Amino acid sequence: MRGTRRIVALIAIGASAALPATPGTTATPTAADRFRALFEERLAGTGIDAARLYDADATMTIWGETGPSVVTRPFGEIVNGLGAVPAPIVAGEGPFGTPEVVAGNITDLFGGIWFGPDDEADANCGSARVQPSTLIPNTYTTAKLAADAAGVPLVNPTPVTLAPLLLTPIPGALASIVPVSSYALPAYAWLGPTLHITARYDLGLHGVGTLIGSNVSTATGADPYPVWTPMTTSGFVEDRSIEFLGQGLFIHASVRQSLAGYTVCGTIGALALSNGVAIFDNHPILGTDVAFPDLP
Repeated sequence: MRGTRRIVALIAIGASAALPATPGTTATPTAADRFRALFEERLAGTGIDAARLYDADATMTIWGETGPSVVTRPFGEIVNGLGAVPAPIVAGEGPFGTPEVVAGNITDLFGGIWFGPDDEADANCGSARVQPSTLIPNTYTTAKLAADAAGVPLVNPTPVTLAPLLLTPIPGALASIVPVSSYALPAYAWLGPTLHITARYDLGLHGVGTLIGSNVSTATGADPYPVWTPMTTSGFVEDRSIEFLGQGLFIHASVRQSLAGYTVCGTIGALALSNGVAIFDNHPILGTDVAFPDLP
């Protein structure tokens, strides 16, 4: 199954962006390190060993080019596969307290955990809402028909920028993770269904600027620039919620364990190699929630 194999590509994404450790320095913590620390901190004092959660089978839904497929994997295996997340990492918020908006290629890793009475579990266990469009044509189907007619294989994601794109760098602005020999500007066009994805969680990390693909983010902290932009800035920004509209590879894994009247549940999610627009950390502005309308 193509979708199942793609989980390996997703899990390796963070590692592809990792900064190499220099002699005498500590290696960059992986996303797995960050989420394990989060889970174990939340479970401290509950009497629940995190290993119980890691050993349990998680239900993993993969939204690929042709729609959703479901597989099971040990929750710990999914967590441990997450790659490295390089600095800088800043809190995500737009100017003047507005939600952060990111447009372009978007990759977001997120996770959460909850522990409490069984009768409160349904309302508190983390989940994501994925709504596919019933009217907008699936670009995978369209592209597959064209590829079959031309007798060529269909490769997804498809580079659309003719990278490497040679540009004159701004002195001192180019992030060290971009090869100085090429100043490549990677960008991708994902083929598949148009999705509206919403989720809330304890911790998320998404790339901004030129990192895994290219995007523009309104998050503050891209000093000396007002926004994060391709070729001039790159990094990861923390988030606690996502609302995404576009096309991409989306994976959501959840695990739930009950014991003695209590439930512990964990979730890991990822939106990878996507193209679209995302609103992070939604909150009311002038009493109105900033959100995308539901897809037709």
